[in-house]
Amino acid sequence: MSESSAKLRKGANKNQKRNLPSWMSSSEHRSKSHGKKSTDADNDDEKEKTEETKQAKGHDKAVGGGSPSNKTEHSKKSAASSSSTANFSKLLEGVVFVLSGFVNPERSMLRSQAIEMGAAYQADWNSDCTLLVCAFPNTPKFRQVEADCGTIISKEWIIECYNQKKLVDIEKFLMHTGKPWRKGNISHKTGEEENPSKKSQKVEKGSKLMPTTSSSSKNKTSNPGKERFSPSELKRWAADDLNKTILWLESQEEKPEESEIKQIAAEGILICMQDAIDSIEQKQGVQHIMEQWQCIPRVVQELAKLEGKGSAALSNGDLCSQAKAWKQIYEEELQRLDSDSVSKKQKQKTNESESERSNNGRSTATRSDAAGLLFVYISLKKAYDTGVTSLQLIVHSRVAADKRHHFTALTSLSLSHNTKPSPFNQTLSLFQSFISLAMGASLPPKEANLFKLIVKSYETKQYKKGLKAADAILKKFPDHGETLSMKGLTLNCMDRKSEAYELVRVGVKNDIKSHVCWHVYGLLYRSDREYREAIKCYRNALRIDPDNIEILRDLSLLQAQMRDLAGFVETRQQLLTLKPNHRMNWIGFAVAHHLNSNGSKAVEILEAYEGTLEDDYPPDNERCEHGEMLLYKISLLEECGSLKRALEELHKKELKIVDKLAYKEQEVSLLVKLGLLEEAAKLYRVLLSMNPDNYKYYEGLQKCVGLYSENGNYSSDEIDQLDSLYESLGQQYTWSSAVKRIPLDFLQGHKFREAAFNYIRPLLTKGVPSLFSDLSPLYGQPGKADILEHLILELEHSIRTTGRCPGREEKEPPSTLMWTLFFLAQHYDRRGQYDVALSKIDEAIEHTPTVIDLYSVKSRILKHAGDLAAAAALADEARCMDLADRYVNSECVKRMLQADQVCSNFIFFYQRRNFL
Repeated sequence: MSESSAKLRKGANKNQKRNLPSWMSSSEHRSKSHGKKSTDADNDDEKEKTEETKQAKGHDKAVGGGSPSNKTEHSKKSAASSSSTANFSKLLEGVVFVLSGFVNPERSMLRSQAIEMGAAYQADWNSDCTLLVCAFPNTPKFRQVEADCGTIISKEWIIECYNQKKLVDIEKFLMHTGKPWRKGNISHKTGEEENPSKKSQKVEKGSKLMPTTSSSSKNKTSNPGKERFSPSELKRWAADDLNKTILWLESQEEKPEESEIKQIAAEGILICMQDAIDSIEQKQGVQHIMEQWQCIPRVVQELAKLEGKGSAALSNGDLCSQAKAWKQIYEEELQRLDSDSVSKKQKQKTNESESERSNNGRSTATRSDAAGLLFVYISLKKAYDTGVTSLQLIVHSRVAADKRHHFTALTSLSLSHNTKPSPFNQTLSLFQSFISLAMGASLPPKEANLFKLIVKSYETKQYKKGLKAADAILKKFPDHGETLSMKGLTLNCMDRKSEAYELVRVGVKNDIKSHVCWHVYGLLYRSDREYREAIKCYRNALRIDPDNIEILRDLSLLQAQMRDLAGFVETRQQLLTLKPNHRMNWIGFAVAHHLNSNGSKAVEILEAYEGTLEDDYPPDNERCEHGEMLLYKISLLEECGSLKRALEELHKKELKIVDKLAYKEQEVSLLVKLGLLEEAAKLYRVLLSMNPDNYKYYEGLQKCVGLYSENGNYSSDEIDQLDSLYESLGQQYTWSSAVKRIPLDFLQGHKFREAAFNYIRPLLTKGVPSLFSDLSPLYGQPGKADILEHLILELEHSIRTTGRCPGREEKEPPSTLMWTLFFLAQHYDRRGQYDVALSKIDEAIEHTPTVIDLYSVKSRILKHAGDLAAAAALADEARCMDLADRYVNSECVKRMLQADQVCSNFIFFYQRRNFL
């Protein structure tokens, strides 16, 4: 035990829990965990493994139906058969499993097989689950269970157990090792307790390894630890303790580095076990150790339980030997888990580095090639200066043997001292270009980080910061193509387009094999809406990096913009192939086929995507998106003419569609097209109860009851039926404006006048400026304009004389008269009586001179009357009353354009203050 840990133990209070030694060095931990191994631990471990092998053999016999001698006896044969059936139904007792990545019928087959063997099924992973059966790694559920330290296996384990009618070793089927894959302490030896004869057979067979039967039973009685806990169970404890300790360390204020936390947790567990062994040897008791530690391994707790049983369990020496054997199993398992983690991290790091090299178009060979080319260049220069006639010998003597093949073709040429300068200089220039090209593909770590900063600054619109980083790189590497391209893209966002194009072209020239340069070139063209040139650049980038997701996505958008639908389908298919786990790629591929007039193929794609999902999909945070996708698929079926199938699919997916209003609208549309008008009418009434101001619902209801005409011409009987229909709807939805406005389209004569009065009067009282625009379609029907004129004049006269509307006792507010005059001015303007219209609008302005709408309407009347200058002056007066109103500004400019009075100052009406 190291000095630091000894000091820590001395300083700890007995009543105070001791923290795990996260501050200790790895060497201290290692000396602690390996310092006191017993020589008989290996023997105990071998004995325990032998006993476990015997138990496994006995289990196989129990599952298989008995020994060969039993098979000869007819009476025992039937008993063995029934026992085998009972054992088979309990093989996976205590297992709660989840399936991931399987599609029916395979999914249902695996589920039924596991349930038949005694396992319990859960639709989604939760704290009660013990095992995930996964089709392939890196599914969302795989990552969830892996993060939760759960155990993951392949489907073959379920199939093998089912076919062999026994519990097959799970080790070779593991995809991830974590928490115990079975609940509680359920024994793997299924059926031992039900068949005492088999148990006696196993004991009898096991006694052959011991001197006598009595000594065997005695040994088993004196060592309950071995009989109770198998090495495989101890290994599971080790994994659980490691995960528990890591979580505990992460919850502390003073926690170790992330890269060291797993090693420190493992060493802490072994130190605690060694403390327990020391305490047993010194006869101080394991309970004494448990009081000192806050995070106690399971095996130490079991040792304390065995020690508490006293002489009935194990002697002090046997307990110490048992603890050492258990510690060795723990140590081996923790080392295995650590090595698995290290190899996994190394593999991940390797994959990331390979991906980074692939994405940046760089390779390690480039640097070595650049160095070799540089040396060849120096050798050529030296040869020319010193007069060497051949370079073959010089280069091969200086270049390493493993790099010579890169430059054999270059160095085999011979140059004479008398060679003309011109060809020689051309050769040197050629080598300089090679060196520049090779060195331009890679950057040192510092500059590589600066390049990442350029990209980040561009994405966050911090353009000055990006330019500063680009200039820092270009100081050392002035010909680096990707940096030049990114600098040009940044300048383009700062409206320095000529510089931007020049820099990007130079960047592409310097690094023509870089997908980044070509991508940036395409982005530059796209910003200027030169989409065809941008598509060419994207295609060049994809020749270099055909699997780049960003470039493919940008290319697909431009193909849709240019209506290159065949190319759009091809690009979306490539995106789906690269990222099949993303829902958006499936939907994008379906939309591409839909735009390409292939709706049936789009439906097949969406159904194929649904086939990859699990029964409990979607989770709560994705229900809206999934519901929209289902509605889109149903609309595709409707578009393809599969109306019955669309309706069946809609009813089938009702629970997964969140937007219930869209669901009902889609359902009623399908019912009408299928001719189920009675059901559709009921559904339209439900929709009206949800939104009684939707004109489409009233139109749909009229179609269902057979009272709809495209041209608006109805017979007297139809008008009566419609009148009674809307009268009943008006009593039901008294607050609805639509139920009062729609009858004005089909009513005639006295009924029209009465309905118009009931509709217009409250809107004049409220002061609704758009009332005339609402009623203007009625002016196209004969006789209705005259009725409206008489009605409004009667209202004006009654309000002027009595201050009340006809037949009303409530007094109207003063503004009612102004809005009545406002309506009359627009009415006479519509009928071409401009003098009367101007008199009415002037009277309204004199009544309330602060209403902007009055000036706008007067400007329109003057324009209709032909006085464009006066119309422009009034529009400008209205604009000055509210400078923030863009509509009024637009009307003003429109009037001035008509009067040919526009000046450059009016450009500022449409610009933000900080735009220029």
